[in-house]
Amino acid sequence: MNTVNKYFEKLLIEGSEEFELIFRSLLKDYDEDKYYLLEETDVFSEPMLCSFFNSNIILPIDQIITGYHSATNNKINVQSNSKGIVHLPKIGYFYTNIANEDLVLSYLGDDNYNIYFNDVEIDNVCLKKEMYVNDSEIEICISENPSISQFFKDQHEDIKVEESARKSIDLINSAFSLIKEHADFFHEWLCYTLKRIMIFESTQRNSFASIFTLNSAYINIKDEIISKIFFLEEITHQCGHAIFYPISIDRQSFFNYDFNTPMSFFSGIENDDRDVLNAFYSFFPQYYGNYIFDMVLDNGELTLDEKEELIGRFAFRMLKFGNGIAQFDEYGEKIFSEEGHKMFKIFKKGYFDLYNKRKQLFDSKDISGQNYVFDIVTYKKKNSGKSTV
Repeated sequence: MNTVNKYFEKLLIEGSEEFELIFRSLLKDYDEDKYYLLEETDVFSEPMLCSFFNSNIILPIDQIITGYHSATNNKINVQSNSKGIVHLPKIGYFYTNIANEDLVLSYLGDDNYNIYFNDVEIDNVCLKKEMYVNDSEIEICISENPSISQFFKDQHEDIKVEESARKSIDLINSAFSLIKEHADFFHEWLCYTLKRIMIFESTQRNSFASIFTLNSAYINIKDEIISKIFFLEEITHQCGHAIFYPISIDRQSFFNYDFNTPMSFFSGIENDDRDVLNAFYSFFPQYYGNYIFDMVLDNGELTLDEKEELIGRFAFRMLKFGNGIAQFDEYGEKIFSEEGHKMFKIFKKGYFDLYNKRKQLFDSKDISGQNYVFDIVTYKKKNSGKSTV
């Protein structure tokens, strides 16, 4: 794994530095004074700044950047969300009773702030500090901001961000601890790349990551029986996508065809509407997520229930990994450039190494009846009474 890790780590660092240069240039063009104020900070990896330029979210720039510099302005323009909450990264969440409005925040010094609406001070404003994964600078969101709500425009139900965060944080910390214990290099990549994770509930969206909010991941816990194994999968999956975005910054270099070409062009399967890039994106999280599952299964101190859940998720994940490998194996000669072949070869070897090691275990489990998202209840019903190998 060491040679492969060095290969991906080099790409991760290079891609992250290139993204930083892009956002440095964009901010300098937008407001040169603000750029020089922030030149020595890490604001250029802030997900909200990415969305500000990448998807043109409507949000005052000072709300995004103020927490990153010490020369705090006396007054800045801010915007409340649908719950009357104003998020300033690195400072916290201001709870007001004024929803979806342009407000003015006045800094009084020593962590004291006033917020005004139409020049009238808002009473009973409460500041809640940000919540972080243990021993990291990865924030767990407790409310939406426009960089998040852009993904939920048609959502009418409450996505319960703060409630989901607070009931999940201990399990998230346990999952991160497992990763650090069994794959320290991947934990370092997570801490290097990730700035923010949002936990939410939705019947309309699966968990996801997006290049429109770099360095972020979004995990849906709707109708889930959450556990540290659930979060182990989701973190290695969605945060794995976030890590792969900078690794694959030169995304066209992997393909002979335009990366937006649908897979159906090669397979002839009309309902396969994924483009080659999105289909390829799945391999990095599968490669490392399954490797970490394997390490935890061999060496982790798990309860019997945790071990059984890990095996079920592992088997199902490997099934999807193998299906993807088979498809690209069939059409890869057409699709991949030399660099794409090099990376695919790594993913393919990783799949077969794990499959050959765990074939007996996977064959002993019934993972039929699963949809796109693994259902632990269905798995347990189909495997009740079967011993864990």
